[in-house]
Order: sequence, then structure tokens, then C-alpha cells
Amino acid sequence: MDIAKAYKMASVPSRITFAFDKDEETLLRKTSKEANVSVSELIRRAVKFYCKYRDVIEGDMERKIRTYLDLLPNGEHQIIDIERWILFMRMVEALPSDHEFWDSCIRIARDQAEEFKGKIGSPQAALERLEDCNWFRLQKNAEKEFTLVLNSEMSRRFVEFAVAQLLSAMGYKADLKTNLGKIRIRLY
Repeated sequence: MDIAKAYKMASVPSRITFAFDKDEETLLRKTSKEANVSVSELIRRAVKFYCKYRDVIEGDMERKIRTYLDLLPNGEHQIIDIERWILFMRMVEALPSDHEFWDSCIRIARDQAEEFKGKIGSPQAALERLEDCNWFRLQKNAEKEFTLVLNSEMSRRFVEFAVAQLLSAMGYKADLKTNLGKIRIRLY
């Protein structure tokens, strides 16, 4: 077979029929128009995107991606390099307990707890939200017991204080026990 003829045959698109309800059709046509591509091209792109990121979309990362999409676009949160985070944590570690920084952390925890109302309904969901911010890796040990594996022991004091204040502001009683790289939480 001629190579040019084989290439031409391979590039002939297949016809596939899809069924959409009215809302899906409206969304599809609107998105197609906004992207300035045909509906077919939009579907091709969507399928390629899905296949490329399937593990992320369907896997454990889905929650993190949803959190990032919730946190980052409005500019209210930032991504910080781990080395800068550790530098910041070293400075925080040196602060006395009565420093205004710690008072500000309490106010922030109260504001965050208020923001979480109706959005985040459990201590586990709050911890998952902070895990998505890369403060720690969350392990669920039992229904009301968790371990926070810190990304740096320098962040221990800050994370322990911030988590304790947030859980308290959300109305939960928690016992936190720390060691160098972990914080264990038992909820009551």
C-alpha cells in the first residue's frame, strides 16, 4: 500500500454519535463558542485531556485539585517553596509565646472556622484542607484519631498551634501530642 494513501486513511475521522440532555448541549455549545472551536474539536480535546490526567482526575489527587481550584484563582492563597516555608518556620520558632504573631494566629483560626461553616463540616475535612496546603501529610488512624506527618520538624510548633486553634474555633475538643516530625490528634 502507498504510504500517502495509508496516512490519508489513518487520518480520516470516525463518526461517533453522542446523546446530551438540553443543559449539557447548551454547556457544550457555549464552551465550544468561548473556545472558538467546533464541538467536535472540543470533545476531542476533552477526551485527550481526560486520558492524559485520568489518574489525577479519578485518583486521590482529585480532592487536592478541587482545593487548589477553590483556593488559588481569587488570590487569597499562595503557593510557597518549601525552603521559604522552612525559613519562615525557623523565624516563627524563635518567637516568644506571648508574641502578637500567636494572637494573630488565633484570630485567623476563628475567621477560618467561620469561613468553613457550611463548606467544611467535619474535623477530618478541615485537616484535609490543611493537608492540601502541604502543611503536613494526613493519616487517619481511627474514626477520631489522626496523625499529621510534618514536612519539616521546623513547622511543628506553628502547625500544632494553628490546628489546635482551628479545631477549637470549629467547636471540636482535641488532644494533640507532638514529637519531632508528627502530631497525633484525638478528637472528643
